Amino acid sequence: MQHKVIFVGEGGVGKTSLISKYLGKGISDKITLGVDFFSINLGGISIIVWDLSGQERFRYLIDSFIRGAKLAVFVFDLTRPITLLRLENWLVILKKYVNLTKVILVGNKKDLGMRIDEQLIQALIEKIDHNYELLAYIETSAYTGENVNRLFDLIKEGLKETKRVIKALESQ
Repeated sequence: MQHKVIFVGEGGVGKTSLISKYLGKGISDKITLGVDFFSINLGGISIIVWDLSGQERFRYLIDSFIRGAKLAVFVFDLTRPITLLRLENWLVILKKYVNLTKVILVGNKKDLGMRIDEQLIQALIEKIDHNYELLAYIETSAYTGENVNRLFDLIKEGLKETKRVIKALESQ
């Protein structure tokens, strides 16, 4: 069984670079047009990562790409506050199109320093946690690789928990 995991956020926040870095391909300098996807084995858990374009012109495609997702990774750029604020739009989109419960929030580009007020991050954490199960907030750097493996470990842990719940329901 493959689990669908979606990476969402504004363009240029480093979604593709985080995935590429984890796969040992270095950081990506390409812009995702529409959607890209990657098949990854996380130690016995098979996932398909859907990397959704953050560009507004591709939003009309989003509903078909996010259906069936088990977990969402919300990514923002620690140097651009607007990318954090616009994640609220993704909350609305996800609520409308998918019965998703688990979210990981990622502040990327840690190597460039923090330019976002921690209160803004905390406010978004509270909004996410109000509607979903927030598994973690983690700060990463796709450039240096800091916490990239930990991010994918968190994804694996979140999906394992889902798998246990499914098995428990099947045995009833």
